[in-house]
Amino acid sequence: MVLVPGLPGWLDPTDAIRLQAFVMVFLLLAMLERAIPARDHHWRGRAHSHGGLQLVNAGLVLAISFAAPIALSAVTLAAQFNHFGLFNHVELGLWTRIVIAWLVLDLVSYWWHRAWHRVPLLWRFHRIHHLDAALDITTTFRTHPLETVATLLCKAAVVYFLGVPLLGIILYEVIVMTMALWCHANIRLHPVLDRPLGLILVTPAIHRQHHAVDAREAGRNFGLVLTTWDRLFGTFRAPGTPVSGPGLADSPRYEPAGLLTLLGLPFTRSATSMES
Repeated sequence: MVLVPGLPGWLDPTDAIRLQAFVMVFLLLAMLERAIPARDHHWRGRAHSHGGLQLVNAGLVLAISFAAPIALSAVTLAAQFNHFGLFNHVELGLWTRIVIAWLVLDLVSYWWHRAWHRVPLLWRFHRIHHLDAALDITTTFRTHPLETVATLLCKAAVVYFLGVPLLGIILYEVIVMTMALWCHANIRLHPVLDRPLGLILVTPAIHRQHHAVDAREAGRNFGLVLTTWDRLFGTFRAPGTPVSGPGLADSPRYEPAGLLTLLGLPFTRSATSMES
């Protein structure tokens, strides 16, 4: 692969847009968590370690992207420069390519998420996200750095082989970031609003089922943006049914957990247990 001349891997033009969108969405959801909480809990004791994980993730991705241009905007520009990828060989309108790419990326994300629950080695890392016994917007950041890097590489491969337009990448990244914060938010929506939204989009109540301690509830709702894939592949569970609290059976042993504990947890013996 010939990289785009003059484009450093760490220079991602979507970063500024994503950062601005992140700040606005985070502040709005933080206010809603205070105004209409689904459960009574506080960020205290958790926000520091979750924020620390976010900084570690961002720093690691930045360092890797500096050495190899895996930022999604760099990947799509490299595909365009090398005339590589499906969309660079077919005559389709811009918005048609964007919609198809978005649906493919969302479908891959669904199956990727299921894999992190079903493959024991992957679950060792993903379970730290589910050990949070107080689900809220800060849980969004509770992702092990190795999972973050693996997910970025997976998305980069899909983007390169599709040849996704740069505008499509910007829209996809902003939407996914917004929905990740939204579906983890400790927000109680009225059923009149939650039900119609849930026909298409993942709501906090729908994703709350996925974080339940009860494995019969937790092994559902893997989608992050659309509920379509869960409905299509038989993993959808509608909200409104009794839901156990968030976390795993051994959550109390790790709450609150410090940054170093979260980073090292996948390498401990206790991390071998799979969800039932």
